[in-house]
Amino acid sequence: MKINNDFTVSSEDLDEFQNIIGVPFNNTKYLIQSLLHGSIFSGDKTKLDTFKKINNLEADNYEKLEYLGDSVLV
Repeated sequence: MKINNDFTVSSEDLDEFQNIIGVPFNNTKYLIQSLLHGSIFSGDKTKLDTFKKINNLEADNYEKLEYLGDSVLV
């Protein structure tokens, strides 16, 4: 999944993924939370915090849906 320079997630990628799995999400933040791991920013907490804020993700540990994402991708 592509993360843009402004820390937004590619809406085309989100749409494509929803089409592939046949499940539309009313709130794509849950899709983002389940597919992206915080380590994508290689431990840069500032970038991770910016990413969370811009994408309206949970303030605490948004990786709680990681198991859902893993099971969908398997």
